[in-house]
Amino acid sequence: MGSLVLQRLGFFSDIALKRTTNSIEIWRNILNPDKMMDGETLTVLLEWTILGNPSNDELGLPEAQSKTWLVDRSFWQCWEQNNEPQPVPLVKCKEWMCIEREPIWGTEVTHNRLCKLLDICFSKQTKDTDPRGDTLVRQCVVPDQDRPNIDLEGVQLMTCDYIKGTEGHYMPRGSFLNLRKYERMIEKITLPTPIHLLDHIIIPINIRKSHWPKFPAHINLQTRSISLLDSSQVYSAATYPQQKMLIWKFIKMVWASYASAVAPVPYWTIPPERFIGLHPRLTDLTPGMIQTLGHCKQVTIRSIVDTTNDHIKTRWNRRGIRPELAGIQSTDPPGQNWTELEHPGTPQ
Repeated sequence: MGSLVLQRLGFFSDIALKRTTNSIEIWRNILNPDKMMDGETLTVLLEWTILGNPSNDELGLPEAQSKTWLVDRSFWQCWEQNNEPQPVPLVKCKEWMCIEREPIWGTEVTHNRLCKLLDICFSKQTKDTDPRGDTLVRQCVVPDQDRPNIDLEGVQLMTCDYIKGTEGHYMPRGSFLNLRKYERMIEKITLPTPIHLLDHIIIPINIRKSHWPKFPAHINLQTRSISLLDSSQVYSAATYPQQKMLIWKFIKMVWASYASAVAPVPYWTIPPERFIGLHPRLTDLTPGMIQTLGHCKQVTIRSIVDTTNDHIKTRWNRRGIRPELAGIQSTDPPGQNWTELEHPGTPQ
């Protein structure tokens, strides 16, 4: 069925066959509009699939009236790239930053000797206000003679990593600048409609640099659900945890920047058995924790809670995720409960 649909949409035949008279009907059957999308979104999705062009202007959608936000393809590629952790050789790190507030999307790492050195270094620094005005930032340069080079041999930090010390949360200056880079990306977004008033968000995802496989992620703000409309799971399923993490991080950051004052910040509730399959940078579950949970006859909320600690649960709260059984309405913390749909109607 999947190959037939794709062939009728022109993926494996002459380009002239892409515009078939029944293409919209095919997609309408695939996407189950009673539960998924309205006609406008189906049209946008079809045009994006055929042309690979996410421009509202070229699709003829009036920006002021559109309640569907088709995220720019080049933006999403930059979002993926900027959120991909890069190695930071510690032996080359001289400049360090200390921020008072724990990075919501960072990963805490432990290095006792370096932490003690940075504690001393930052205790001598005056606190400065971050240019964004919502946290305190300090900077220090670690002298060469003080850096424990021998102890750092083979130690590797990533740009998403930070060290928690007595003075705050430490990271190399390059990592701090990378943190600010994706925050600036969110600040520069122009929404067609305030996010809490949108009906749908469509995100174009390219698994590889080549044209295929490419599929849209659909965020339905009416049903508060997220789904990946992918017809090639065999090729792209391994990337789902990373894409889900990037999508949720994107939604949370956009919501916090543009709608938190007027609408509750959303929370993503995930069934326990699927929670452990999310990206570790989202859940902070270590390989040991995942292995322990994998040995359980049934992964439950209790088994997850017992395997983790309060610090990890605090991070879940700040990131807006939690394991929860379907249909349960939690009131602590408050907010809109979002769910992740399976991949309904996508051809196999």
